Amino acid sequence: TLWSCLAGLAMANKELSTAEVAYAAIGEIDKVQYINFIKDLPSRDSCLAHILLFSGHVQEAEATLLQANLIYHAIQIHINLYNWD
Repeated sequence: TLWSCLAGLAMANKELSTAEVAYAAIGEIDKVQYINFIKDLPSRDSCLAHILLFSGHVQEAEATLLQANLIYHAIQIHINLYNWD
């Protein structure tokens, strides 16, 4: 239970390394892989957008990408989520 709380709080505070360790401790390998993907992103704006996406804030993630003029990435997020509207 403590690892789960730590993972949630770490993601809320954008502490990716801490969240990675916490999710690994509870066996959430898919989340660990996604956090590693976020860490490897070249743009700070795309990192922030994917952190928002990880937290379930799709509209905020899209807005962040559009403000950074990363239109293709905004479209790609909706394609990956099967959000055709």
